[in-house]
Amino acid sequence: MTVPEQSEPEKSPFTLSDKNYGILKWVTGIILPSIGTLYFALSVIWGLPAAQQILGTIIAVQAFLGAALGISTHTYNSSDARFSGDINVIERDDKTIYSLELNHSPEELEAKKEAIFKVNTPK
Repeated sequence: MTVPEQSEPEKSPFTLSDKNYGILKWVTGIILPSIGTLYFALSVIWGLPAAQQILGTIIAVQAFLGAALGISTHTYNSSDARFSGDINVIERDDKTIYSLELNHSPEELEAKKEAIFKVNTPK
């Protein structure tokens, strides 16, 4: 049985790939605070220059990247890109039929750890 080609859900330019999102989240939540804390502590202990300026810069970059993550998350959650497909519910006289439409090939779905489907019910 051949699976018909499905079109990819349209992605906004503000939606990051999973890989880029993970990297940006790691940098924003772990790396930048660690570097800022380390430099500030060492500057107090060893008298390194411009502790406040460097820490302030790191915090400003972290805040900007956090905002970019927030925008990307909101855009992704507001779009259909987060769905692996649709479950269509069709009411017949004596039964209910459920059909599954995938946005990707079944092999891509098999490789995922989890999948989210939009349920389309009759109105």
